[in-house]
Amino acid sequence: QANALKAMDAALAKAGMPRSERRELFATFKSCTPRAASGNTPRAVPTDKPSAVAPDLSASLSAATNILNSLKGK
Repeated sequence: QANALKAMDAALAKAGMPRSERRELFATFKSCTPRAASGNTPRAVPTDKPSAVAPDLSASLSAATNILNSLKGK
């Protein structure tokens, strides 16, 4: 996932997006992770199933992939 973020950062930089906007975008992605849960539910999402990924994170990663592909001209 770190390599994907680096690739997306490079592609967005090449496309002319300012660093501050890229950092804000990545902060938004990171705030959607399952580990961000607080309170008494540290294991609210089962980690033993591939489909257990938080829907918001999946949607964010899908959107990021679409952005990268559009920047690459795919």
